[in-house]
Amino acid sequence: MLGISGALKYNAWSVKRRFYIGLIVWGGCALAAGVALWTLLPHTTYQGQTAVAWSLHLSRASDAQTREPAVAAIKAMGAKSVPDLVKALKTTDFGARKWIWARAGHLPSGLRSHILRWVGSSTTAYETRWAAARALGLLGPDAAKAVPALVSGLGDPQAEVRWEIARTLGRIGSNAVPELVWALDHGSAPVRRLAAYALSEMGPAAEPATAALLRRLEDTDPQLQATSALALAAIGRPALPGLLDRVEHSQDSTRLAAARALMLMNPPKRVAVPPLLRLARDREPGCRIQALECLGALYATNESTLRVLIECLADPLPQVRAASAGVLGKFGNAAAPAVPALTRLLNDSCPEVRLASVSALSHLADIPTAKAALAKVAKGSDAEEHSTAAHVPEKLSPP
Repeated sequence: MLGISGALKYNAWSVKRRFYIGLIVWGGCALAAGVALWTLLPHTTYQGQTAVAWSLHLSRASDAQTREPAVAAIKAMGAKSVPDLVKALKTTDFGARKWIWARAGHLPSGLRSHILRWVGSSTTAYETRWAAARALGLLGPDAAKAVPALVSGLGDPQAEVRWEIARTLGRIGSNAVPELVWALDHGSAPVRRLAAYALSEMGPAAEPATAALLRRLEDTDPQLQATSALALAAIGRPALPGLLDRVEHSQDSTRLAAARALMLMNPPKRVAVPPLLRLARDREPGCRIQALECLGALYATNESTLRVLIECLADPLPQVRAASAGVLGKFGNAAAPAVPALTRLLNDSCPEVRLASVSALSHLADIPTAKAALAKVAKGSDAEEHSTAAHVPEKLSPP
């Protein structure tokens, strides 16, 4: 009985083995037929190589010298190479290849190694998509017809491919804006972030997306808020009215994001400073700090700004006091009215605030009262404060 059972098991294994080998051979033939058909289709070439081949050459180049021929080839083919590169952008492993890789473990090791070498690496598709995206980026606006495929590729399973696609969309410019505006409302958070990033790479060309980006400032995703703020800052003046409105009338996180965009944009002081001064008195500490940083970036040294900054030196939160002192230090001698308040902060209970005050006064050392305050600090026991005070341009001594 055992002999019969063993024979049956052997026969079953033998049938299964022949079945797997037959399917793998069939799949390999189908794969070979697909490759052969691909080679028979017409492709744009340059010096005998297709656009996809040149894109892979570019992706594998290790230095500028080896990249140069590929860059020249892709630019020479121009818009004619876009259809082939779009097809490459959609490359996935052939079904037969994936099937063979999934089942190769059932085969004897010798046969398995030969078959896997024949069907090729399972990572080829990823490299092809990444190389195609990079090549399309070299074409810039000439790759406009690739925009739908590129936007679809923002959901690629590989992060490197997604980011390369976003950069390429930014280089294409205004022709990509409508599709990217649609992507800003995509159900996937990573796709929304990448769409905002692509728009930030365009600069003023992304102006038609202003309204959509302003809506994204109200998103609950901090990364999307920050990237949208970056894109709005890159757009410039056309985004200014919407940003100012959100600084004053939105929720806390939206006000913060809008204020950051203003700081990056460097808008006219006459329109940006008044809402920022109101934000500096906001109930939310984060908004107050962001407003102070923005005022410092704008170098708003007018009387109203100095008054608010001096008020903030008495804020209950030490981070706000330190931020205000830091901004006053940037203003240099223009912040002279703040010297008495900064001097009082030398006795603050928070070390960070004391250090910020010393640093601010060191930028006001031309003013006798500031110089006298720093001379006292230089004689004190706090090593860090002493070191900061000692970097005043002139030798400290009481006036």
